[in-house]
Amino acid sequence: MSDPPASGRRALRTAALYVVLVGVPALGVAATIHVGQNLEAPPSVGGAWAVAPDAEGCARAAGALVVEQSGPQIEAVYTPEGASAVALRGRVADTAAVLGERASCERVEVAVARDPSRPATLRATLQTGVCGCRTTSATLTRADAAPLAGGH
Repeated sequence: MSDPPASGRRALRTAALYVVLVGVPALGVAATIHVGQNLEAPPSVGGAWAVAPDAEGCARAAGALVVEQSGPQIEAVYTPEGASAVALRGRVADTAAVLGERASCERVEVAVARDPSRPATLRATLQTGVCGCRTTSATLTRADAAPLAGGH
């Protein structure tokens, strides 16, 4: 039979060990949640998009933009109709995504403007070599028909 003082020390040691092994990680989780409570996911722009230049835009800028997104990082392939595909890289920041540049002026800038009545549509400004490096406004519509999500 163990004496009461030894069992009291064992209970105190067990309680201290419990606090360290359970309490400290629980406080860490609570602190992480508190610090990250105001974080927002970047807008989701991943997927296949049909590029349709506006009436005053360069018709040769029409084509497809296929975007792969991981958080704010974007990799895309822009394929203007009748022209070679252009690989682009970039990132989403706030409400815009800027995708790569090349020496021949291929640059695609996508403004992520959500319209609640048209959730699968984005507005875009394209600066592309197929139009002699001029800027063209366009509408991007999801080719895969998935609605534009709040974040990725």
